[in-house]
Amino acid sequence: MGLDSCSSLYSCVWCKCSASDRWDSSKSWSMTNPDQGARTVSEICEMAGRKRNKYNCSFPPIFTCIPVDHVVMDSLHLFLRIADQLVSQLIKYLRLMDNIKSMSVYSPLKHLRMAKFETFVNSLGIEWNFYVDKSSKEIKSRDFTGPEHWKVFNSINLRELIPEHQDVSSICELWQKFIQLMTFLKKLSYTSSEIDQFEVDAKLWVQLFMKVYLKKDITPYMHVLQFHVAETLRLHGNVSFFSQQGLEKLNDIVTKWYFRSSNFRGKESLKQVMMKQNRMNYLRPSCSRVKTLTVKCKQCGTDGHNKRSCADGPSGSEP
Repeated sequence: MGLDSCSSLYSCVWCKCSASDRWDSSKSWSMTNPDQGARTVSEICEMAGRKRNKYNCSFPPIFTCIPVDHVVMDSLHLFLRIADQLVSQLIKYLRLMDNIKSMSVYSPLKHLRMAKFETFVNSLGIEWNFYVDKSSKEIKSRDFTGPEHWKVFNSINLRELIPEHQDVSSICELWQKFIQLMTFLKKLSYTSSEIDQFEVDAKLWVQLFMKVYLKKDITPYMHVLQFHVAETLRLHGNVSFFSQQGLEKLNDIVTKWYFRSSNFRGKESLKQVMMKQNRMNYLRPSCSRVKTLTVKCKQCGTDGHNKRSCADGPSGSEP
C-alpha cells in the first residue's frame, strides 16, 4: 500500500484516522466514502510525492489496479494483536502488584501473582514462562500463538487471578465479549441485521475497554474492529475466506527450516529452503522414492535368494 508502519500517526490502511482519534466512537470512518476519510489509490500516489500532509503515504502502492476497499483485513492478526494487548495489560497489572518496575531478577517464590499466571498457562499444556532478557536485562515473555490465545481466553478465571482489581468485573466482561466477537467472525454468511448488531457490539466493546484502560492503549486493530470490519462484511460477505492462517503456518515452518536446514548465507539459504520445499512436495505421495526390488525364491518361497542358490537345492535333484 505504500504506507508507513502501524506505529505512525495515520496508521490505518483504509482511512486517514489519526492515532488520537482511534478511541472516538462518535466519529465516522469509512473505507469507501472519501467524505468520511476513506483512502484511494490515486490519493496515496499523489500524497507520496508530498513533503507535508502525507497522511503516512511514503510510496505509491505496488499494485495500483487494486482498490483500497478490496484490501481485506486478516482475521487472524485482528485476533492476535488485540488479544496480545489484553494479555499485556493483564501482565502489566501483575507486575505492578508484585512491585516489579525495572528489576532484572524474576523469582516465582517472590513474585507470586506472576508465578500464578505462569502456572496457569503451563497447566493448559503451553510451554510459556517469564525470563530475563540478556540484552535489556528486563523481565519479558513471548507472545501467545493463536491456538494458545484461545486456550487462555476460554480457561482463565480473572476473578481468582486479580480479585483485588477494582474493575475486575469489567475486565472479565471485556475478555468474554472479545471472544464472542471473534467467534462471530468465523461464520461464512451473515444477515444485514447481524452485521448491524456486530457493528454496535464492536463500538460498545471499545467503549468498555476505555472504562478500564487509557485512550492511548487503543491500538490500530481496535480501530479496525469498530469501524471497518462491519463494512468489510457488507462488501465481501465475510472475512474468513481471506484468513492468512495458512501463510502464517508456512512462515513458521520456513523459519524453522532456515535455522535447521540452511547455511545462513543470504540467497543461498533461500535456495536451500525452496529446494527442501520442492523435495517434500514432489517426493510424496505420488512421486515417492523407488523401492528396492527383492528376489523371491521359486523353490522355497522365501526372499533374498533365487532357485539356483537355494539351500534346499534345485527341485527334482537327488541327495
